[in-house]
Order: sequence, then C-alpha cells, then structure tokens
Amino acid sequence: MPRLAAFAGQIVEARKPGEILELRAFRPKDIVSDRLVERTLRTSADYVASYVLAVARSDPERARALAQEIEVPWVRPVERPGRARKSVVEVIRLSEYFTRNAMIIGEQAGRSSVRWLIKKKRPPVSG
Repeated sequence: MPRLAAFAGQIVEARKPGEILELRAFRPKDIVSDRLVERTLRTSADYVASYVLAVARSDPERARALAQEIEVPWVRPVERPGRARKSVVEVIRLSEYFTRNAMIIGEQAGRSSVRWLIKKKRPPVSG
C-alpha cells in the first residue's frame, strides 16, 4: 500500500486540479486489483486530510493554507446506463475534498432523519 500511495502521489502532483482520470491510470503494471488501488487512494486522501485537521487544532491559518495548496485524489463512482459501476479519480484541492465529504455526510444524515419522519402507512380502521 505505501508503494501504491507514493506512485499515486506522483501522478496527482503531475495533474491539474479538476482533471479526471480513470482508476487504471493509478495502477502500476504489477498490480491487477482496481479495488486495492481504489482503497489506497481513498486511504491516502483521508490520511492527508487527518493530518491537516490535526494541524488546524494548533494553527488554523497554516491548515487553511495547506488545504488550499495540497491536491488529493477523489475517487468517485460513475454509473453508466446498462453497464457496471466504474470508478474515476478526480484531482482536487484538499479544501474541496473537505467540502465534498461534508456534503456527503450531510446528505446521509438527512436521509437517515427523513426515514424516522416518514411513517409506514397503517391499514384503515374499519368501523
């Protein structure tokens, strides 16, 4: 995994923010598992995000500056009609990574809350 992360880091560094690549672009020739590559990219991005959050506790301005400069791989699924799910990788700034994660968490929390509010229909009471 560390070797994959280092390999991915070189690719991310060479790309511009917003550039979208297929997952296979991050897979070395001797690795055949896309799932391993996907997990490695997600783990690497989470690790960098955790580091910057730790820096923010002691120096918020420095953390903000880091988040604006560091780029990470954002792995996201793309579904094609009639085809299997495929993952793509978008190179984004860490600040955008934080925003997207917060949006996903908020959306999931909203769905969870709505499930509690929606009650199942009860059969009519006959009289």
